[in-house]
This record gives sequence, structure tokens and C-alpha cells, in this order.
Amino acid sequence: MKYCVFLLYVHVAAMGTDNESGHCQPVIHVETSGATQHSTVNDWHVQGLSFQLLSLDASGRVCVWVIVELPEGDSSGSPVDLGLAPGGRVKLISSATMDVLFGSEIAHPIATSLNVSKADSNTLLIGTDSGAVIRHVRYRPRAVPKQYLINDNMATSSEVTSISIHPHFLSHFLVSYSSGHIGLYDIRWAHPVITWPSGRQSHLIRELNWHPKLSNVFICVGEDNNVHIWDLLTDDTGPVHTLKLEKKIICMGIAPDQNDPNSLSLVLSSEDGVSIYRLDSRKLYHENHLELFETFISENSYNIM
Repeated sequence: MKYCVFLLYVHVAAMGTDNESGHCQPVIHVETSGATQHSTVNDWHVQGLSFQLLSLDASGRVCVWVIVELPEGDSSGSPVDLGLAPGGRVKLISSATMDVLFGSEIAHPIATSLNVSKADSNTLLIGTDSGAVIRHVRYRPRAVPKQYLINDNMATSSEVTSISIHPHFLSHFLVSYSSGHIGLYDIRWAHPVITWPSGRQSHLIRELNWHPKLSNVFICVGEDNNVHIWDLLTDDTGPVHTLKLEKKIICMGIAPDQNDPNSLSLVLSSEDGVSIYRLDSRKLYHENHLELFETFISENSYNIM
């Protein structure tokens, strides 16, 4: 089942410079991070929950924003915040700025992707055009390893296109590459536990995400504009289902369907707009999938220890 949605902006943040907060190069990725109480932002006197948004630009600058909902909108616009749309109730408040690639061992890196652990918002994983994934830890001593590579020859690694931290096994994450390869990493080791091509015929992968509920399933969209669904407990050599699309897919997001616990909402952005597909997850369900996937990880991790 497919739905089409129309989105309108409610707030625009200003561009920064090299010496101040804000972005000075094109923003290439945004990522949400844990919820906080609106009551901590006393200036706005609003109720309910808010959350943080992290935005990454090509230089490796990460800006942290607090998203808050105002109690009511002003149809004539805000006299003090020119970025707030008339009638808008959602506001971005600048919280912090980090240059996460500063001091990297890579010469002149360009950032390509970002992912943040939902359990530990202090740990950021940043993909680069060299094929390295940089691990940046806020507020703590620098972690080891500092970077992750699909192999020791960075020239053959290709650009990192997407990173997805596992929703249940938080020390494991997937990385996709422009070569069409996928790597499953353990955060303790610099090289992947398992490496796959993206399918029977490798294509550049634009984005991939773990299923939010099923530990054994992840979904990726390729340059061929097909959505590939992987079930590692059924077949760990390639995708088990493929959704063929004719539009050029730019990016993808997934979320549980609030109206049906057995369904997944697949959000695809194309040149024509945003479409939402409902996917039935029942055929991907395995009883005791958490335990089975933990065994799958342990067996494959043993091979590189």
C-alpha cells in the first residue's frame, strides 16, 4: 500500500561561518537523537517532549539542535525569529557545534554520512569519501578504534554512503559503500565481521537501515532504485525480497506502523516528492529472533577474533 505526503517548512536556520555556530558547507545528513523534556528549555515555556537533531555538512561539522514545539503559532510570523514560518510552532535552537573530522588521520576528508546511537548520543559515527568510518566520542576520552575500514587498502574501499547502528545490539552497525558492498561491524574491531555485495548484482547503495523491531532484518535502497530486504536468519548471502521502483530514490526512512504492529512504514524520497509504503513484516518474523541473531553474530565474530 502506498501513500503520498506533502511537507511544508516551519523553521529555517541561518548559515554560519568557519568561526561560529551553524553550517558553512552544504548539509548532507540529519539524524535525530534522544528525547528530552521541553521543561529544560525554560525560555519557551512549552509542554510535552522535545528531541535533539544533529546535522552534518561536507566539512565534517556537526551542529546539534534542540527541537521544541511552541504553545501556539503566530500567523503573522515571529518578530524575533525570522527563521520561523508564519504560524509555525516547531523551532530549532542551536545547542552545540563540533568539527568531528578535525585531527583525523585521513588527508582532507569529506564527510558523507552520520549515525548516532539511540542509547548513547555521545558516540557519533561519521562516514567519509575515503571509505573510512570515523568514531567521534563527546565528553569522554577518545575511543579505540578511532576509525573503521572494510579492508586495509583504503583506495579500494569506496565512499561510505550510509551507516546504521543496530537497534538492539548497539555495539554492531552496518556500513554501505559506493562499491555496492555492505559491512557488518563490531564497534570493538576496526574491520567488519561480515562483508557482502549488495545483491546478486552489486549496485551502489544509497541508504540502508535496520528494521526497528526485527533484529535479523535490514533494508537498503540501491542505485538501481530497488528496495532490497535482507533477512539474515533466512539467507545471509543476499536479499530475500526486492521491491522494484521506477522513480529515482534519493533517500529512505523506516518506522513502525502505529496502526498495525505487524507492518512497517517505508518512507522514500524521490525527485517527485515523498511516498510512504506499508510493508507486512510477518513473513520476516522468527520466533526468538533476538537469541538467534545473537548466535549469528557470535559465530561470525569468532572467525576474526
